[in-house]
Amino acid sequence: MSLYRKALLGDTEKKILEFTSSIDIDRHFVEEAVDVMRAHVEHLISINAIPEEAGRKVLVALESVSKEDLLSRKAEDIFEAMEEYLKERVGEDFGWISIGRSRNDHVAAVLRLLTRKYITRIIEEILNLRATLLHAASENLYTLFPSFTHMQPAQISTAAHYLTYIEEELSFYTRLLLDVLELVNRSPLGAAAVTSTLVDIDREELASSLHFSGVVKNSLLATGSRDFIHIVSSILTSLSVFLSRVAEDMIFFSFSSLIDAPREHMATSSLMPHKKNLVTMELVRAWGGKAIGLLTSILAVEKGIPSGYNLDLQEMNSSFIPLLVRTADTISIFEDFISKVRFRQVKFTGTLILTDIAELLSLELKIPYREVYVRIARGMSKMNDPSLDEILSFLKEEFNLDEKVIRAISNPIKLLKRKSDGSPNPDAMRKYIEGAKNKINEDLGLLKRATSGI
Repeated sequence: MSLYRKALLGDTEKKILEFTSSIDIDRHFVEEAVDVMRAHVEHLISINAIPEEAGRKVLVALESVSKEDLLSRKAEDIFEAMEEYLKERVGEDFGWISIGRSRNDHVAAVLRLLTRKYITRIIEEILNLRATLLHAASENLYTLFPSFTHMQPAQISTAAHYLTYIEEELSFYTRLLLDVLELVNRSPLGAAAVTSTLVDIDREELASSLHFSGVVKNSLLATGSRDFIHIVSSILTSLSVFLSRVAEDMIFFSFSSLIDAPREHMATSSLMPHKKNLVTMELVRAWGGKAIGLLTSILAVEKGIPSGYNLDLQEMNSSFIPLLVRTADTISIFEDFISKVRFRQVKFTGTLILTDIAELLSLELKIPYREVYVRIARGMSKMNDPSLDEILSFLKEEFNLDEKVIRAISNPIKLLKRKSDGSPNPDAMRKYIEGAKNKINEDLGLLKRATSGI
């Protein structure tokens, strides 16, 4: 059955209805769809656009509606299913609810409410992850850890420095999502199909009833655009790609014996009894690629359609909703991993401190850095994986160093005392951690203000 098309086009063939129906994906926003309908009916009553008795009947019926009442129907979408349900419950009085509204403005409102809900959850998950990262960093200020470039050990660092790198990048995404929350939290209701309605709807008042912060002014934009979906999807995809990179780090660190990964995040082989596979991080890594595919699908759907609502937009939902859900779940899993992972104190090698040694020698001996660099590089070219003692012996001879200088350049903790802001210097890390904790509280306050009353 198709409630809308029957009067004009007759009955729908089953295969056509199944092809065009969105009822399966609509299951994700039944609650939001009912809330939007309820707000619409209450507003129609308040402005005397419909008989109050008819409106009250509809509101009573909406109070008892269940997901199963709607999703079990052979309808084009959740909105048609809701009208069929209301027709059964209240009779012909259900017809009053159709004035002053269209599926076009209602589905846009529902998608904005759903997006608002998930952005709020994702920000909360990020804030929780950031706090966990800072706690782990504070416990690893002196945990020596290699940094990498080109997938090769580069310089001596600390686990705290690595963990705060993740936290700082996540702080950027927090602010981006807080900004985009303001864009999303605007009501399209009252825009109707495309050019608004003759019903004297107070769009601001209707928006306020659903805790929107304002309205999308132009009715064509309100109903026919999904730019808010593009923007949110782009940010979430970028965030997922970042987490994918960090997940790859964790997999690499795990098989390189740099971390002790939590057993809960591992799985075993069905054949090889010794294998322990870091499966959660493998899935986080894979999710980054899948998110790119979903974003591409969303953009490709809208690229070729003209302005105004087209049913093509419906096809975006099956990509967008999984992007919201899976990103939130991924962050939650990642936070659990960080809360349980343990970083090992690595045995540092001479090559990890060579860059610092070269700078120190240039500063102490008043020799141009490039000259120091070349002399050390030439010495290293004659050695094969030299030990720390071999490197120190070479440096002592090459630069005529005394024991005091040798002791200074072979102390990794001393070499960590880089003065520049943002370095692994434990003092700098403590300062960063305290500042980052304050930023988390600031961001939490911004989120509470943005979602107050919801």
